[in-house]
Amino acid sequence: MSTRHDRNFASWDGGGDDPPLFDVRLDPISKGWKVGTWSDTAKFFKRINCYYANFTIVRGGTEDAVDMTGSQDNLLSHFRIDMAGDQYVMTLKGGSCRNTFKDWTIGIPPKTVDIEIGNWSSSNFDRSIGNHFINWKHLNGAPVTYCYRFGCKPTFKDTLTKHLWVRSIGITVYWWSKYFWHVVLNRPDN
Repeated sequence: MSTRHDRNFASWDGGGDDPPLFDVRLDPISKGWKVGTWSDTAKFFKRINCYYANFTIVRGGTEDAVDMTGSQDNLLSHFRIDMAGDQYVMTLKGGSCRNTFKDWTIGIPPKTVDIEIGNWSSSNFDRSIGNHFINWKHLNGAPVTYCYRFGCKPTFKDTLTKHLWVRSIGITVYWWSKYFWHVVLNRPDN
């Protein structure tokens, strides 16, 4: 098992109760970043009770367009993802709870799955529960795909979805194997 640190284009870390953030355009390529050199385009880490609206993400990273870890009670509204991350539009993990994601539009989809919830995070082992997705859509009319670690099931409203069961089983097995490795055996990643 190996560890590598993400290189994110934009990050919002720690704290909370910040003023609302509106009309943000994240375009790494226009800022001179080369394709494949960043993991996540937007990283939200330990954000509490924040409001983000009218975001445009021109291109996701090698992992995600949006990565949320340990963030709770946030509202992310009116996001447009022109081109998703290589793996996901969004991943929620590390106790990201009670967040609402409303009115999201996806242009070019990711290779793996649109939304992944509850995968491994070495910073927090809590479940990512109570997350709500409202009015998500693909421009091509395809269903929004999602998977989750068992115990982290999200809710969807006004969204055509497809649950990827086999991938959910895989995430659950992977999470428990990482937990056993790190917590029970007290082994670090190499």
